[in-house]
Amino acid sequence: MSLIISYHDGNNNCYEIYEDKVCYQPMIPKMSSSGMYSSGKPWKKTISVSELEELKMLVAAAFACKDEHISDRVKGSGLIQQGEFNCILAMNSLEKAKLEKALKGLD
Repeated sequence: MSLIISYHDGNNNCYEIYEDKVCYQPMIPKMSSSGMYSSGKPWKKTISVSELEELKMLVAAAFACKDEHISDRVKGSGLIQQGEFNCILAMNSLEKAKLEKALKGLD
């Protein structure tokens, strides 16, 4: 299965969304700016068609909500990449919060 969407949250944890699963790659101390930050352990979760459709809907809403986009990736912002398209969501973006809630709910 090929990657459909990737999302990097405000701490640069990565969620990779495929047709049948979501893979979480947390920030590890070796890669963090402080050398100490850790976001837990990586995980993979099989997802249903309805869970995938919900994630796609949340991503589409985030892309559509241009008022919540910023031009530069800064700490706390979220980065969505879908094919050749991407958008950066501001730290306090409502769409960012909705997407992160759905992704964290999969674990």
